[in-house]
Amino acid sequence: MANALPRATDEPTAKPDRGELIALAYRVVVAPESYADLSHALQERLTDYYAASERQEGGPFADVEGEFRFALDLFERAGAELSSARQMLERLESLGLPAFTLTRRGVVAEANARAKSDLAVTPGQPLPAATFGGQKVQRALASALRGGTRERFAGILSAEQEGGRTAHLSLTPFGPPHEQQLLAQPIALTWNRRSGGAFAETFSLSGAERDIARAIIAGQDLRDVAEERGTSLGTVRNQTKRLMQKLGAKSRLDIVALFVGYSKLHGGGAAEVGSARRRPVERSFRAPSGRNIVYTAYGPKDGEPVLVFHPLFGGNLLAPGTAQLLQDKRLRLIVPWRPHLGGTDGAKGRKGHALAFADDLDALLQDFGIGKISLLGVNGGASYAFAFARHFPGLVRKLVTAGGVIPIFTTRQFFAMSPEQRLPLFLARHAPSVASHYTRATLARTIADYDDTFLERYFKATPTDYRTITDEHLGSLIKSGTKTALENGPEGAVAELLLASANWKVLLPEAPCDVVMLVGEEDRQNAPGLVAEFAREQGYEQRTVPGAGTFLFHQKPDAVLTALTEA
Repeated sequence: MANALPRATDEPTAKPDRGELIALAYRVVVAPESYADLSHALQERLTDYYAASERQEGGPFADVEGEFRFALDLFERAGAELSSARQMLERLESLGLPAFTLTRRGVVAEANARAKSDLAVTPGQPLPAATFGGQKVQRALASALRGGTRERFAGILSAEQEGGRTAHLSLTPFGPPHEQQLLAQPIALTWNRRSGGAFAETFSLSGAERDIARAIIAGQDLRDVAEERGTSLGTVRNQTKRLMQKLGAKSRLDIVALFVGYSKLHGGGAAEVGSARRRPVERSFRAPSGRNIVYTAYGPKDGEPVLVFHPLFGGNLLAPGTAQLLQDKRLRLIVPWRPHLGGTDGAKGRKGHALAFADDLDALLQDFGIGKISLLGVNGGASYAFAFARHFPGLVRKLVTAGGVIPIFTTRQFFAMSPEQRLPLFLARHAPSVASHYTRATLARTIADYDDTFLERYFKATPTDYRTITDEHLGSLIKSGTKTALENGPEGAVAELLLASANWKVLLPEAPCDVVMLVGEEDRQNAPGLVAEFAREQGYEQRTVPGAGTFLFHQKPDAVLTALTEA
């Protein structure tokens, strides 16, 4: 049949009836690892709907939407999308660093493998006194629960490790007040000429006191200081007591806390480890609407400004080598997290929220003192780039899309995608409750790492993208950026899906605009032929980039940045 959707591979042979489909919807609430069964069942029903001579009134999911809506409510209340604390444990584990969570009573709730081996912590048990010291733990817990927020930590633990070294960990509260727990994670402390020198100068530290402070902050044994300075351990201990008196510190841990606070106030030197790879420096901007926008910037400060609307897959991270390209081409990328993603506040609605976000970004650019600017929309970020160009045509010098989505409004566009890529878009248009439930199941599974190969399966139909997502370095970067984008839940992905599934032609610029649409020759999500047809219709330039797929910006950053610099 000409209009029948291709069947998914290795699907169940038995066709699920209504009752089985509803049962699967509830099962993923408590067992996100059963997502694959739900996906197969939904694809099967969609295939049968298109193949039927008489189609079900209201679409293929009309008879189950109510149950899916109720299951979705359970999903949200159950928190199946997972807390950001669990993600942090996983990130730190991949970096080879220990981390764990604590209940209000000081019992270990969860711990990564490194914490179990290095710090001797055991889930379900209190922290070992031999490593942490009982009374110190209770004081740190009380301090953190009393004064901490998600944005800042208010307690510090120290743990004695083998070889006399000390690990310093921050305590940060998370979760609702009645179930609040604490995330313990390493503090990355750097004593260098800038941070350490300024600290020593501010507090008038002598040479010996400077060496002792540096050793305490680095977690070194005081014996090492004595050996380095050619003096006795007793002398160093006496000097340490004088240092504590000078700083008003009751313990060595107070010195660490003082240095952390000092460094944060003075712009560097100490930071909490936040991901498996060093995250870019992020800043916040409060728009007149009240929305908090978190953004980062790459490239020379005097470079030509480019406002980047990032992809969902990969977030705001750049591929290796891109930083040097920015220097060479004198480009300055300003990359705000889109609504609901990263640390940026969300918004309601499908099409309206893209235009509202454009208003907020205009305020951000005014704060920068930027007039004319180029736009880069990557994958799902393209619709936001077009919305900005429509809203502020006088500000836009040029608009480039890299693997950017186009409005989906023909069956032929659905045929160009793989079944796994096609399904969520169809659901979003014809059964939004089912789509929201399906997306949350997908993300709960992905973020929780029930199956870290989800993205690999999602892009398996495209050899170029499959090689990218399975690459040890680039694939890891994209997965890390994706998890950061989703660390506050799935709302951003749901909003992007709903917008992508809509015929969002109303967001396209009305005034003439210099638009270049780049598409990878192996992009199955935005087939080159369909993009070329759309570009011709709108009067835009379209280029096909060899050796690239959906991850075009990460695969061929030079081609994308070159398009931005061309007159």
